[in-house]
Amino acid sequence: SADARRRGCVMTALELGQEIYTPRRDARVPLAGERPYAGWLYGSGTARLVSSGRVRSIRLMVGVTGPPALGAEVQTALHRALRNAPQLGWVHQLSFEPAMAVRYDERMHREPSFADRRLVRVGVDWGATIGNLRTGIHAGVDGRLGLRGPRSWIPAEPELEQSMSVYALAGHRQEIVLRDLFVDGNTFRPSVRAVRRVAVGQYHVGFGVRRRGYGIDYRHVSRGEEYRAQNGRHAHGVLVVS
Repeated sequence: SADARRRGCVMTALELGQEIYTPRRDARVPLAGERPYAGWLYGSGTARLVSSGRVRSIRLMVGVTGPPALGAEVQTALHRALRNAPQLGWVHQLSFEPAMAVRYDERMHREPSFADRRLVRVGVDWGATIGNLRTGIHAGVDGRLGLRGPRSWIPAEPELEQSMSVYALAGHRQEIVLRDLFVDGNTFRPSVRAVRRVAVGQYHVGFGVRRRGYGIDYRHVSRGEEYRAQNGRHAHGVLVVS
């Protein structure tokens, strides 16, 4: 309820997922300076403490890399279905390795009013991750501009009691990366590795629509170079239906 969220309540979430990583230059043999081929099959659990204007969360991620992650099989099947050429270097993917990370995040937001109307929301977030999967710290800022309506609360945005019905959004995040399995390679098995960049910036812009507790949110994400041989930023789109 709204009263419970103002006092503070706990939310939990479970997730199963798969991530696939490939270098920019495809080849039958590993190329010096390029990130390795990698599949990551994982499960995660998240607990959030939600209160008015503030969300604190802790997330545990556990999974495996290597052939059991099925990265080669899934990508090859998708390329075959789309009639694209298959990737050549999966025989050199990261070896099997159990991996885990614990991530802590804290987020605060404010909604200043203009002429008794709240059309803007600004937020800041920060946190840290530790584990053989990834180790680093991050901080960011984001904002939304839109029309607020009497829309139902949805789990995708636990800090809100009523979400904006139509909005534009933008944000920036800066990370300090001390370890990244998908760039540095397997922990205990030396291989041809990319030279990781420590400071990585990321920004996003997008828009969203909410109606009766349902929503569509699209974001264009541009991430800075994660390793030296990477030729420019990496951009991708994110579509969330909730």
